[in-house]
Amino acid sequence: MRQAFTLILFFFLLDGLSAQDIHFSQFQAAPLHYNPAYTGQFNADYRLSAIQRTQWRSVTEPFVTFGFAGDVKEAFGRDDYAAGLFIMQDRAGDSRFNTFQLNGSLAKRILLPKRAGESLSIGAQVGFTRQSIDLSQLRFDNQWNGIQYSPSLSTQENLRQENFSFLQLNFGAAYFKEWSRRERVQGGLSVYQWHAPGQSFYDDEDVRLNPRIGVQFDGSRAIDEHWDIQGAFMLSFQSSYREVLIGAQDRYVLMDDDLFWRTLYAGVYFRTRDAGYIVAGMEYDQWKVGLSYDINYSDLEVASQNRGGFEISVVYLMNKFRPPTIKERPCPDYL
Repeated sequence: MRQAFTLILFFFLLDGLSAQDIHFSQFQAAPLHYNPAYTGQFNADYRLSAIQRTQWRSVTEPFVTFGFAGDVKEAFGRDDYAAGLFIMQDRAGDSRFNTFQLNGSLAKRILLPKRAGESLSIGAQVGFTRQSIDLSQLRFDNQWNGIQYSPSLSTQENLRQENFSFLQLNFGAAYFKEWSRRERVQGGLSVYQWHAPGQSFYDDEDVRLNPRIGVQFDGSRAIDEHWDIQGAFMLSFQSSYREVLIGAQDRYVLMDDDLFWRTLYAGVYFRTRDAGYIVAGMEYDQWKVGLSYDINYSDLEVASQNRGGFEISVVYLMNKFRPPTIKERPCPDYL
């Protein structure tokens, strides 16, 4: 445990974020966006999740991101395979720069028979990303006629296309250890866009999306009958850019038995050199709802006035209907 906290502190002290990619503050609520090996890793048969983020409303036209996912723990009639689907829609700024992703994932679980509650998972995702821009929403210097802005004048921006698509190939591996519903650890390593696809409105082969390498970890430990402490961090490396998220939260367990699981939680996280954010939420049986708000402290704070982004996540777990097992059958009396 001491080595784990030392590692967390080391990453926290790293020189942090240099650029911003599409991301979520509540990254635990969008596992398929960060590691395909997390597909099917939950205590139920099915999982549905949704997450929505609105950012920079105080600075410009807000960046709005939606994520939807669904995965099944047992796929193709096998209990060691899981499958999932992740959809993301992001629209940014005045140009309505739009990114749409559709990724299907498959993961294989490997139980460690000599270690109770431990397992490994390897996963892969295949899908596509489509990006587009709406130049009609922008104004250019070339549309100034000397007196006023004239939309009839040419922008002289000669894009070959206003949209393009590329293939997504992502891979990941993860480790899981669970002692009980309240005590567990999990961590993973992932590589997204490993083949560095091209992404240019000018068909420039030199403009490519670099692979994104991610490291994820989160865990929970019971402190007493009602209180748990939970911690998490995530690292993302993409070329020379780096994102580091780290934080912790307290969870208060209201009910914990075979039929009811109800908790409240709240905590603080940091995205180094960019923002801090507070998160709060509740778990109510099969439901989990989380809210978070970013407080920006980067160089953009002059314009943002420390206001960043609001985010909401919803996760729902479902089980197949299983008829009750009859342990005893009455024996009829015959005369």
